[in-house]
Amino acid sequence: MTSGYIKLMFLIMMVTSLNTGQDQYTESTTRADTDATFEKWSSFSTDESPRWISTSNPRAKTGATGATGPPGRLGQTGATGWTGPHGNTGATGIPGSPGGATGATGLPGPPGGSDTDECEVHNGGCSQVCLNTVGSYQCSCKSGYSLEKNRLTCSGEYTIPLWIIVIIVILAIFVLALTISAIVFKCSLVKLSHQ
Repeated sequence: MTSGYIKLMFLIMMVTSLNTGQDQYTESTTRADTDATFEKWSSFSTDESPRWISTSNPRAKTGATGATGPPGRLGQTGATGWTGPHGNTGATGIPGSPGGATGATGLPGPPGGSDTDECEVHNGGCSQVCLNTVGSYQCSCKSGYSLEKNRLTCSGEYTIPLWIIVIIVILAIFVLALTISAIVFKCSLVKLSHQ
């Protein structure tokens, strides 16, 4: 009876020992698998507790999206671009108003002296027209004439155009020829009458 009890107790201890070893083996395997399928995530964490994120377990769920961070600083100003082409010429402006006010009257000139009319004596030496001016005089010519370098005489007063001279010469030759012909004819008649 005692030996049977001892055997029973020994058998129970053996089974208990085997179950304990199996549990330890299962726990260590699960822990190893967990370490292989999860990694510690601590970046951008606001608390001290570790976070685990799945890397290979298909049953793991992605956590919620975190809050948007504050906007970053402004970047540097870019380089100045190329100068654009010149624009078209603008429209012509509206014409301005008429000129300004009339200027002030100028200062009076010096008093004038007595003037002598040079044209009263021999027409001032002018061959045609004498014009009296203040303190002096000037000569001028009628239409068809021109004042010579001496500023007194008008050229062309007795000048006959060349074409008139040519016509006069031709007429003179023609009259002379008629006269000679008449004399010759008259002499011929006189000779005939004497025969």
